[in-house]
Amino acid sequence: MRFSNFFFFIFLVLCSVFLLLGGCQKSTLIPEDNAAQVPPPLTFPQEKDSVMVIDDVKFTISTYFWQDFMPVIPPDGPPFYLNLRIEIQNNSQKAVKDFSAFTITLYHLDTQEILHGFRLIPALNTKPEETILPQERKTLTYTNDREEIFSPQIEQGIKLYGRIMVKWNGKEHLLTSPPQEVTFTY
Repeated sequence: MRFSNFFFFIFLVLCSVFLLLGGCQKSTLIPEDNAAQVPPPLTFPQEKDSVMVIDDVKFTISTYFWQDFMPVIPPDGPPFYLNLRIEIQNNSQKAVKDFSAFTITLYHLDTQEILHGFRLIPALNTKPEETILPQERKTLTYTNDREEIFSPQIEQGIKLYGRIMVKWNGKEHLLTSPPQEVTFTY
């Protein structure tokens, strides 16, 4: 192999490596707003689907979605907010350690069409990581990070459901909220 061909070969290999590594930096799971998108469920939730059981831990999920039009509409438009309440009944024989809900993706009713992904933060008396002892029941509350402004153009009363990424005992799990109408506040 001639000396110039060798450097051309090395140049191609290095370019390939840089392209490969450059393409891996932007994950398809992380959109531009930096909130990881949680994949949609295999079947669409109904209003009666507020309870899920995973490993003998019962989750009762409720949501409240609203778009804030008061007292005045900011220049970026009326912000969208959510409250997520998860009641956890630990019916297992071991503790649920370091439970946290950290992201939610909202979908339009009976579709896999994404409205938006949100980073969740604990609200009210909820800690960033909670422990639920065997046979204990706790209600945890989360909301979207208010520093991340999202102002969709949607109709009042539209129904959405959420896919929630939670973690406990070192494992990630997916929860699904029942559909809920979006209200407007004036």
